[in-house]
Amino acid sequence: MKPQELKLECEVFDEFRVNLDAAIRIAIKSMIAKDLGSGNVTAKIDITLKKEASEDGEVYFIPKFEPDINIKIGAKGNLKCKEKDGMVMKAGEKSLYIADNQVSIDDLIPPKEEES
Repeated sequence: MKPQELKLECEVFDEFRVNLDAAIRIAIKSMIAKDLGSGNVTAKIDITLKKEASEDGEVYFIPKFEPDINIKIGAKGNLKCKEKDGMVMKAGEKSLYIADNQVSIDDLIPPKEEES
C-alpha cells in the first residue's frame, strides 16, 4: 500500500466498503422478499492504536482496524471483514496518513502539508 490519507476511501477500507455496499443491497432485497417495512444495517470499526517513536524521537502510531457489519431484518445476520493491521500512521497538521510498515515514516506526509 502506498502512503495515503486515512479516510473511508483509502485502500485500508476497500473490503469494508464492498461489504457495506453488499449488506445494504442484501437488506433491501430481503425486506422486499419478506414484505417488511423496516430493517437496519450497522457498520462499526474497532480501532486500536499503539504509540511508537523512531530512533530520532519522532512519534508515529501502529493502527489496527477491526470492521464489522450487521444486518437486521427480522432475523439478524452479519458480514465479517478481515482485521487490518501491519501499517504505520502519522498525524499531519490537517490529516492522518497511513502506509505499510515497510514504508519510511518520513514518506507518509506529502511535502505540501509539511510546509503548512
